[in-house]
Amino acid sequence: MSLRAALARLISALLTLIAWTASAGACLVKDPSGTLNVRNAPNGLVIGALKNGTLIVIEERRGDWVSITPHARRSQTPVWVRYSQLDCDFVDDVYRKAERQGKTPEQFADEMLRQTKPVRRTDQQLRDAAFTTAATIALKNNCKVPLTYGEQVEIIVIGTQVGRDRLAEALNELDESMEKMGASEFCLRLEKSVRGKVER
Repeated sequence: MSLRAALARLISALLTLIAWTASAGACLVKDPSGTLNVRNAPNGLVIGALKNGTLIVIEERRGDWVSITPHARRSQTPVWVRYSQLDCDFVDDVYRKAERQGKTPEQFADEMLRQTKPVRRTDQQLRDAAFTTAATIALKNNCKVPLTYGEQVEIIVIGTQVGRDRLAEALNELDESMEKMGASEFCLRLEKSVRGKVER
């Protein structure tokens, strides 16, 4: 795989991660009326409602509409809400609170995995998520960059969801990229990508 292709894949995987990790894709319902209408399609028929404070996970985004998984229950068909009626900035506070309570990343990840219902993913979504997780692992192992509490939790949660084989395949691809470009350049680009400072 060429350097350009590897970086393009990493950027794509990072963008995909925003749509489905428990951290970046987790939000709370926050509607001025106190409840948020749930629809069968973007701008479709109202089929239910969620109370403010309900934790949801974003599955897909189309403009201001997102399909979601309420943590409380998993519907067989996608349900849609307006993104502007969600609060997605609370996640860092959740991590800080767990860390203050003395929970290790492993303990907190285990809690998250127990609370999150399984969601069907395409093979490509799983491969993209594995690549993003592998990039964070490579940042720690190959580049000796300390990870945040949240990054450590995400490695465990996503690594469990994508499976060992996909993760190992992604780590091998990153090792090949590092050999081709050299450790210094690889680590510099990897940190910019993983930490959300992607230069376009």
